[in-house]
Amino acid sequence: MGLTRAAVTFANETGTGVIAEGIETPGELSVLKDRGIRYGQGYLLGKPSSLLLAASS
Repeated sequence: MGLTRAAVTFANETGTGVIAEGIETPGELSVLKDRGIRYGQGYLLGKPSSLLLAASS
């Protein structure tokens, strides 16, 4: 069993999730989806922003 599959299996069994980082190409996104990764971040999904969010009091 590969590391990715083991992480997804563990996450599913413990009620948590796996977040993939550094997704930059549609091919990477496709492979991650095929492996059961449901959450991700990276330039393909959205560029970093300098916008700061403040919690309202």
